[in-house]
Amino acid sequence: MGQSCSRDHYICEEFLLISIPQQRLNPTLEILSKAGGTSSASIFPLPDLKVGTLDSLFSVSDDLVRLERSAEGTLKSMLGYENNFEKLYLRNTLEMKNSVMYFHWDHAKYPNKQAIKEIADIIEKQLLRAELDIKKQGMAYQEVKTNLKQLEVKASDSLVAKDWDEILNPEDFKLDSDHFKVVPVLVPKLSKKDFLAMYTTFASMVVPESAVLLDEDKQHCLYKVTMFKTNVDEFKTKAVEHKFIVREFNPSTKNAKQEIREQLQSEEAKLQRQFIRWLSINFREVFGAYLHVKALRVFVESVLRYGLPLSFKSIFIEPRKGAERKVMTLLNRLFADLDTDDGPIEHNGDVGIMTMIKTHNLDEYYKYVFMKIQTNFRN
Repeated sequence: MGQSCSRDHYICEEFLLISIPQQRLNPTLEILSKAGGTSSASIFPLPDLKVGTLDSLFSVSDDLVRLERSAEGTLKSMLGYENNFEKLYLRNTLEMKNSVMYFHWDHAKYPNKQAIKEIADIIEKQLLRAELDIKKQGMAYQEVKTNLKQLEVKASDSLVAKDWDEILNPEDFKLDSDHFKVVPVLVPKLSKKDFLAMYTTFASMVVPESAVLLDEDKQHCLYKVTMFKTNVDEFKTKAVEHKFIVREFNPSTKNAKQEIREQLQSEEAKLQRQFIRWLSINFREVFGAYLHVKALRVFVESVLRYGLPLSFKSIFIEPRKGAERKVMTLLNRLFADLDTDDGPIEHNGDVGIMTMIKTHNLDEYYKYVFMKIQTNFRN
């Protein structure tokens, strides 16, 4: 596997991935092992792939750039959920680093005997399935979480907004008689004295001194009042005229709502466990697909740059924190001699191959094949 530099515990947010002529491999690894700006540098193994024609390489190069962006978008979607599960995020961050450092081509998933375009199509379908699954799994989890949150918000609101079934105790509304009924009444605090002085006049059969304070907040008091069942409607009408709020209370409803809450809590915990497990497994799968796209891109751009027969090697480099510019300066100096006006592949046109590469899908041009492997998809 060649030489490799020492490893440390800093979690790099992006690795550097380069491809250079094979004869430069060992000297480059030797220099990088002694450079102060790198934590690790080692071979990034590439498979033997079908080269195809020059035109097909340029065409698939465009496809791979789009596929890479799609993979990064899927990973960002997944980490958008993982922000809620910090331990999972940290674990996957470490796994990303290990996946880069110990990358190997998965021949079972992506047979290297197929054309590069066909391999790219396999990865594209994999990413599409993952994106659809993210939406499906995420929506199911968020729906239960939202429903539970709505119940919790209601429980924390003022007495006016609260669901009284959530705060009233069924024991306070039990009576031994079939003729009487206890009803809850919400009274503004400023009208508390008026209510206590007049509530028995709201209907002919209200039990005197039956008003009992059950709960209160800064603006309202919640009472219970006992009366004959036949007088409940009359009492409600009169209470409303004085801006008091009367609601029916059914203990069985309270029990049902409590069961709903407990069911939602249980369902949320279950879905969260399933979702975390799903995210953990599928994040590794998608990041693995992302690395295979990088490998395809490096291979294609290396063939375009260095030509046939295939004689190049790829290296991943992990810069130390804050040392990326230093490493880039070193690389640019090491490979300053690689640039030529025309490349090794003949092309039936007036434009040199290196000129085509310089203007093809590159925001910046380097004298060697260069790209970055992201491990920070939170931003």
